[in-house]
Amino acid sequence: MQQEVKYVRIYVEGLHKRYLNEANEHLENHKKEDVLNVISKEYHLTASKEYLNKAQALMNVLDFMNGKFL
Repeated sequence: MQQEVKYVRIYVEGLHKRYLNEANEHLENHKKEDVLNVISKEYHLTASKEYLNKAQALMNVLDFMNGKFL
C-alpha cells in the first residue's frame, strides 16, 4: 500500500508542476498579445486561471496526503 501512495504522490506532483507551467505559458502569451486582440488575450487569461485552479486542487490533494488537512 505504501508503494502505491508513493506512486500517486509522484503522479500528482508531476501534474501539479505541469499545470503551473501551462498557466505560466498562457500568462506569457497573454502578455505578448497585442492590446487590440482582445479575444486572444481573454482566451489566454481564462486558460491560465483554469490551469491555476487545477494546480490548486492538486496541491490540496498533496496537502491531504501529507497530513495537512484543509
